[in-house]
Amino acid sequence: MKQWDNTEKKAAPPILYSSQVYITMFVSQSLLLLTMNTVYGGGARMQDFIISVGIVFLLNLVSVIPSAILMKLYPGKSILEIAKTRMGRFAVIINGFYLFYFIIMASYYLSFFELFLSNVLDPKVSLILVSISVIGVSAYAAWQGIEAVVRVAELIACILVFGFVFLLLALLPKVESIEFLPFFENNFSSYMTGALLLFSRSDALSMFGILIPHTKGKKTTGFLVWNLAFYVLFTLVLIACVGTMGGYLDHWLFPVYSASAFAQTGLLQSMDALFVAMWICGLLIKLSMDLSFGSLCCRHISHRVKKWPIFPMAGIIGFLSLLICYFQNMQSIFFSLQLLFPVLLLGWIFIPVLLLILHFLVKNKAGKGEKPHEGTETSAKTTG
Repeated sequence: MKQWDNTEKKAAPPILYSSQVYITMFVSQSLLLLTMNTVYGGGARMQDFIISVGIVFLLNLVSVIPSAILMKLYPGKSILEIAKTRMGRFAVIINGFYLFYFIIMASYYLSFFELFLSNVLDPKVSLILVSISVIGVSAYAAWQGIEAVVRVAELIACILVFGFVFLLLALLPKVESIEFLPFFENNFSSYMTGALLLFSRSDALSMFGILIPHTKGKKTTGFLVWNLAFYVLFTLVLIACVGTMGGYLDHWLFPVYSASAFAQTGLLQSMDALFVAMWICGLLIKLSMDLSFGSLCCRHISHRVKKWPIFPMAGIIGFLSLLICYFQNMQSIFFSLQLLFPVLLLGWIFIPVLLLILHFLVKNKAGKGEKPHEGTETSAKTTG
């Protein structure tokens, strides 16, 4: 993990390919597909998400622009390192915020899985043991290092693609046009609400600002391919689910699981078991990455900190996920736009824009003959 602990001016050498990181982003983002529902969608229908997904595709392209510009201005530096360069000791505020963000997102996805187990699979299951088991395995994986997690994610991605292909093969022949209602019957606000709900849970974008600068390969092209491939798959799964089950899915907390159970025909008798396996595998990768990034934030806050924050973070995430699972008020906050959307905007749009503003302010001062802040970049190269 030495390469990722670098907080000095010189950037760490690339040790991963950008394609590996985008595959990991695909695994993390797949949880968004597996957990989507309309229960917290503000009255949206499942069919409305077909339009919302297209909006999220565009939002991803727009939201990543500030981070992409920073990558070109500061080659080889992550957003955490850029914050240190531009803000000095005040960068602790940025690192503290991102630490909070990773804890919140990990708790959200773990609590959703716990809800699934207690509401669908086994109401008598011990959520405490589930939480300890899942977060414990994730903490161990995070302790092994980001490189190890990324390489395991490549295998997990194969399992996920295999599962989605099986689901599509089972459902697409059953799609009937009668199940689709006319589009745009509702106000456009319903499609936008669905898009913002999906977008607020798209924390795979965090890997772009933190990992991609430390990789080799085609970064911009890779992001475009990742964004297009995932949302094409997302749209196909939505069409397959809605086309077979229609409005019936609007009332379920786990509609994709319901569709996978409906797909139990012929050789696909255990499709729901495959769905659960896909969810667990994706969740372990997602939690491991959040723990790794949170630990990285701690090391940027204090150089004396090593990897030990992974374990107290894991405890906090496990405890918070149980609170969300057991208390309805917590669910209303975490599963709506009240918390996740503002946090996403601040982390992956406002903070990169702030760093860009600081960069150009320092550049203007240097142009006027004033001494720039220590650590200011005097030249910029593109990362490709």
